[in-house]
Amino acid sequence: MAKTKELPQKLRDKIISSHLKGLGYKKISKELNIPRDTIGSIIRKFDTYGTDANLPGSGRKPKTEQSSQVK
Repeated sequence: MAKTKELPQKLRDKIISSHLKGLGYKKISKELNIPRDTIGSIIRKFDTYGTDANLPGSGRKPKTEQSSQVK
């Protein structure tokens, strides 16, 4: 799976404010030149969690090399 880039917080805030003004996914997408699916996922996350901030991932975080060498 390829890594993805995070959108800056200001841009995510702009997407949410446009959505709250009543603009649709397609119009927001064309205005900001961001894929429609990305717009949709940001808005769905906002509707579900009430925030557009990046949430922590699930699962255990990988060990660093330094801590795995110490015994």
